[in-house]
Amino acid sequence: MKKPKPNPTVVLRVEVTPELRAVYLYLYGYRTIQEIRSGLRKDVELVVRQAIHDHARRVATGPDTRVDDLELSVRAANLLQSLGIRTAGDLAEHRFLPSSYATKKVLAEYRASLAPLGLKLRGDE
Repeated sequence: MKKPKPNPTVVLRVEVTPELRAVYLYLYGYRTIQEIRSGLRKDVELVVRQAIHDHARRVATGPDTRVDDLELSVRAANLLQSLGIRTAGDLAEHRFLPSSYATKKVLAEYRASLAPLGLKLRGDE
């Protein structure tokens, strides 16, 4: 039996109160109820898109997380790029030799980025 596809349409029913009307008039200059409802629809779409994006970032965790998705400084990201490290799993497996590039600060940044993913740098066990 085939599962029905979920309908991505959301019905938004909002009572346009005088307070809500005043807020939209102040923020956007909307005067009519149609303008307010249209503005609400756009606002809800933005909030939903942001929630979907945030959820996707949380779901994409673990060794397959791209290092681009880790919030690293430019120096730390450039070092990974020069070493050809593309995923968090690669980062965790890489053995960093003492060098002027992999400073204590950069290594600490890597550790902090890997910790929420449940990963550690090689040699930190």
